[in-house]
Amino acid sequence: MSLSIVPAEDDEVTISTSNGDIYHIKRVLAEQMETIRNKMAASGNPYIIPLVDTDSSTFVLVLKWCTLMHNLRYTSMTVDISRGIFNGFMHVFGINRSMLMKLIMASYKLQISSLSNATTRRVADEIRACQTAEEARIHFGVYDAPQDG
Repeated sequence: MSLSIVPAEDDEVTISTSNGDIYHIKRVLAEQMETIRNKMAASGNPYIIPLVDTDSSTFVLVLKWCTLMHNLRYTSMTVDISRGIFNGFMHVFGINRSMLMKLIMASYKLQISSLSNATTRRVADEIRACQTAEEARIHFGVYDAPQDG
């Protein structure tokens, strides 16, 4: 995490998270995020691209995922390989259910297909592992809303 307001290098993009932290990230990582790629194209070379819906703790994990996909030269992979990579990612970085939900939202807002596929597949796997709807509600902490009248 960088808190300086130093201009990014030519091969970097400057991102500001919702809690105000500033990151200088490699353009090759930013280009995995369709939302960022579109903002870069629309404004040429914006000084800082704000992320109003993504906090720093979530963005750090997003960057780690994008780095992993870049290092693996991600194009497409089988469901089983993708599942294994994401399960390992969750284990290594200690991602709990709350952070998993934040990653799902970030993958949607930033339009990162590899992360969106991995996170939603993980939730689908957890749902499929439940034997009943009641077990799924308990597993995800979903409780019935009070009935009116």
